[in-house]
Amino acid sequence: MAESPSPEPGTPAPPDPMLATERFDEFVAYVQEEDLESAWSVYIASVPGDLASHNATLGCEYAIFADELPRMRNMFDRITPYTVQETFGAAAGSLQIEIRLLGQDENEYLATLIRDPASAPYRIRFFNNGRPSSQPGVPEPFPSPEDPRGFCGIWTGPR
Repeated sequence: MAESPSPEPGTPAPPDPMLATERFDEFVAYVQEEDLESAWSVYIASVPGDLASHNATLGCEYAIFADELPRMRNMFDRITPYTVQETFGAAAGSLQIEIRLLGQDENEYLATLIRDPASAPYRIRFFNNGRPSSQPGVPEPFPSPEDPRGFCGIWTGPR
């Protein structure tokens, strides 16, 4: 998938919900193929060209992501095919796009993609059911052992 070119290096790329949606579809395909390195490369905490490093302020480390990958695959296998219901974040200057999806399981999910830095391609930040926690500050029950546990911001629970 090709990202829209920026006019100059370092110039913020314009918001593009279609590109963000394509990028999310690409991530799901990598996960379903269990292509760890490719899935990692479109995850926000990954450091391009360096599997050992990650941006800890944005997500989990590579080893945890690798451990979660089979669980992510189980989750995506269960909810695909999905349909895009709507996208948010197309305002000028927005670095984040959110995509509301309806899974084949009839549940709604929210995918959050971000550009960091602003000139970079979209990468996956969060995937969840899009609902806030039922009681703020109180942890929700963990998902089934076959699903991601949320360590990487990717799971079926609330945000």
